[in-house]
Amino acid sequence: MRVWAKVIKTDITTFSSINIAHAVFGFRQMGAEIVEYENLDQIYDQVTKDDLVLDYVFQSQEIFHKFGVPRTCPIIHRCWSHTWGAKSGRIQLTTSAPTGAPGGTSSSR
Repeated sequence: MRVWAKVIKTDITTFSSINIAHAVFGFRQMGAEIVEYENLDQIYDQVTKDDLVLDYVFQSQEIFHKFGVPRTCPIIHRCWSHTWGAKSGRIQLTTSAPTGAPGGTSSSR
């Protein structure tokens, strides 16, 4: 399993968000292979079902579509509804299951 992490390359390479940076830190501690990329087109053909892609929602939708996961998957939609910021142009997927789903937390909000 590889973990693909979106980066922004300028004078220095940085992860495209603090959430991606935190996720990469955790995966490194678990010994995962971290592969940095700037654009989904660079990695699209190399990603397998066993890999994790750390990116924003619309790019993640493309990876889901590649492996036949419908774009209107209700569980994914519920995850997005918890992380969607109406004022934010950038959205990130969470790695946790939605509230009330198997494996998710059952706290009330």
